[in-house]
Amino acid sequence: MKKLANPNELYEEVAKDPLNTIDFWGDVPETYGEAVSQAIRKFKPNKLMNSEEGQAKIQRLKDFLIKYHKDMKIYTKKVEENIQLIEFGSVLMGQQPILFGGPGFIANKLGCLTALDKMFRDEGRPLAPIFFIGDYDSLQKELARQYFPNPISNHAFILDSEDYLPEESSIAAHRAELPPFEWLEDYLNKLDSNLRGFVKQVKGDKKNVLKERYDHLVSLIKSSFINSKTLSDWSVSLWGFIANIIADKGIIFVPTSHSEIRNLVAENFYPFIEKRKLYTTKFQEMIDKVTEMGYNPTLPHRHDDYAPFMIECEHDGNRITTTLVEENNRVIAKGECPGCGHPCTIDVTTKEDLIENSIKLGPRVDTSQAIFQDLLNIQLRISGPGEIAYYTLVAPSVREIGYELPIFIKYTRAFYNTPWIEKLGKQLFQRKQGSIQQDVLFTILRKRVDGEKNNDKAKIIEAEEEMKIFILTQKEKLLSNGSNSSDISKYLGWQYGRFAKEKNAQETSWIWFDLALQTGITDYIDTYARLYTKHSRVGGMYYINTLI
Repeated sequence: MKKLANPNELYEEVAKDPLNTIDFWGDVPETYGEAVSQAIRKFKPNKLMNSEEGQAKIQRLKDFLIKYHKDMKIYTKKVEENIQLIEFGSVLMGQQPILFGGPGFIANKLGCLTALDKMFRDEGRPLAPIFFIGDYDSLQKELARQYFPNPISNHAFILDSEDYLPEESSIAAHRAELPPFEWLEDYLNKLDSNLRGFVKQVKGDKKNVLKERYDHLVSLIKSSFINSKTLSDWSVSLWGFIANIIADKGIIFVPTSHSEIRNLVAENFYPFIEKRKLYTTKFQEMIDKVTEMGYNPTLPHRHDDYAPFMIECEHDGNRITTTLVEENNRVIAKGECPGCGHPCTIDVTTKEDLIENSIKLGPRVDTSQAIFQDLLNIQLRISGPGEIAYYTLVAPSVREIGYELPIFIKYTRAFYNTPWIEKLGKQLFQRKQGSIQQDVLFTILRKRVDGEKNNDKAKIIEAEEEMKIFILTQKEKLLSNGSNSSDISKYLGWQYGRFAKEKNAQETSWIWFDLALQTGITDYIDTYARLYTKHSRVGGMYYINTLI
């Protein structure tokens, strides 16, 4: 068997072969349409609706979400309609709050969510589309720093939080307060200066369009910032306005660290505590299995003292890694704050104990899906490479202790065009140094369009596979020719997002408005949504030929 470093790549191998019997994530659909069909076939009503207590819990959730969206000023008629669908099931994407709104892959996930939402509606089985706000995570570097292309080199123009939001911290993201408005104005001025180097390369009316779109997104960034106090609020305000007020998608934003939400799900940590030996044994079995297959597990071992949650320090908001110990027939979670050194001890013997302490308990990567499964009745989860990789271990272990899980689907990696990329790409192609901007690109794009017109699954998959090979082949050609070429270095940065050796995906490397400047904010999410047809293969990569 082919040896691959990351289990995420194994997922794509399984997705290409419907007869493959490898089972980590459960069912792995070949196409997005097949994912919808599988979800409809496997659909189970929300078990909470079988009791008055469960129905009351769902109603609490609905009432809270309506108020939350109104308070955040991202409430629309479609949001209201979709909130009422929650008991029937949901399609979920998730993301941590990130400075300035984060990279383009967030809009890609929203585009995938939008496309799947339409596919379910076309089948007469609408589900609630949910944006899962992962603001329980620690404030890591990728949350407090973002990147925009640089007009003179492959090096990124950096947008960071400087001294206001530490780039490496154990503080929970929802506790991170925003810098002062002067910090934002300063960075927007720097961004404007940086962008001018690109605008100079645009001629005629397109220059005016680009300026208008930049002014629009700056207004959006400012208004969402002014109306927010925390990093989490800023992220929700920004994406909620784009998705619901501008694009009218009716996306439901679920703030996972809000006290009301934590209270609703806290008791779902209990099976991880009650069956922790069973869970950790299965987890170790999966680590061994993945390793034997030649893949590198992306999570460490879980031991018998494993706690399924992090505790947030009441003094400074830092996340405390805890262990479970048994004392006098009680189960106690113990840890020490990495910030202030304050010891923390919580009794978690019963579900009632967990509910009582719910405000302090944040999920870990193992548990963030499972504890919300019943409440949101999740049928499909849109995941990126990182989630897919760690669920090779987590999904079988979670099922082992009795949780149901959704179908995990991987969104398509997207590459896209800009006027400056196209200009440089054509120059490189003329020099025979490698470039995406050549006739082959349009031949492949036409092939997929023809496949869509004729409802030809085989032709669509063939075109998408050709596109992936084409994009990767051109990258290798550029790398082989680019040891002393500043133009190739710039092109690899702008087009492939390669401003550092470990960066290899444009919509992962660059902040969201790199593409939004080309599409305009109104069409931004739909630009990604058009990547996804019912016959498109799950995962992979494709190219968006969007220009001003």
